[in-house]
Amino acid sequence: MATESERTTFIYGLRDPRDGKTYYVGKSSSPEKRFIWHLNPKWEVNKKKRQWVEDLLARGEKPQLVILDKVPYLHWEQKEQEWIDALRLRHEPLLNGAVAGGGLEERDPEERFLGLVEKNGPLVQIAGVQSQCHIWKGSLNSHGYGMFWSGEKTVASHRWAYLHFVGAIPKGLPLDHLCRNRACVNPQHLEPVTARENCLRGESFAAVFAVRTHCNKGHSFDGVRIRGGKKQGRYCTICKREADRILQQTEEYKEKRRKWSREVSQTPEYRKYHREYAHAQYPEKRQDPDWVARKQARDRADYQKHREQRLAREKERGKKVNPGIWQSLKARLAHDPEYAADYRARRRLAVQAYNERNREMRQQRAH
Repeated sequence: MATESERTTFIYGLRDPRDGKTYYVGKSSSPEKRFIWHLNPKWEVNKKKRQWVEDLLARGEKPQLVILDKVPYLHWEQKEQEWIDALRLRHEPLLNGAVAGGGLEERDPEERFLGLVEKNGPLVQIAGVQSQCHIWKGSLNSHGYGMFWSGEKTVASHRWAYLHFVGAIPKGLPLDHLCRNRACVNPQHLEPVTARENCLRGESFAAVFAVRTHCNKGHSFDGVRIRGGKKQGRYCTICKREADRILQQTEEYKEKRRKWSREVSQTPEYRKYHREYAHAQYPEKRQDPDWVARKQARDRADYQKHREQRLAREKERGKKVNPGIWQSLKARLAHDPEYAADYRARRRLAVQAYNERNREMRQQRAH
């Protein structure tokens, strides 16, 4: 890819086929494409040049494209200015400004702005007073707002109109079109408001749902809650409660809930919390051995009850009932002496390793 110092551009002129005189000088790296742009008068901001092109097109003619020079890109402005000065000395009726680049900078921005405004727009009523919209005839962005070159940068045309004809816009406040016409630049139809107020005055989904008083099923929004987190907004508590009830009755949800409970109950954090919570309850009663024995018996009974219920559910669903790992192990130890001897040997080694690890930890704490 060529660098800026290696690029070249063309200085071209537009001549009138009727008298052979040059009426405009410009620059472009693709003069033919630029010439097509010149043939569309609605894109032209220079009034005199636009009128000249429209007259030629009305006669069935069009300007003649003439390549005047090929120059390095870094020196195009200097070369264009030299051609403008040279043609003016030859009394050519140039429609350029006094400087290279088309002359937009030397023209009064207000004059250019008003030349792109049509003041005979639709009649609307603002604050009890009827007035007409001033429709922007220049370029529009993808959202329908007009864009205007202020001489320094491209700005929204309605913001430029408010700044120029009314005054400063408070920082951080957008301008709301009271006439609901985005192409309007009438300062009387503009009002600085907050972004939230501007959104609620519009026709977006947020504005439509903000004025609703009932949900889709007719429940009043008086008792709604604001959803937190990523999904912020209102929701009907009655519909949410009914949807949760239906969801909780499905077998998929119950299985997912049981799986989640099993996974959480095996985490060290849950065990630590459960142990601390259990010891924090009834500290005086825990000093009583009889109360502790009764509680342990009650816990064992609850465990056995829940286990029997689980086995019954699995049997109803046609699954193979698992009597439990410990029961299976005891049965194998009783019927397989070789496996029982090997199991006891591995058990002794595991206990020895566990005791050795605890002894080392106690020694480290002592030091």
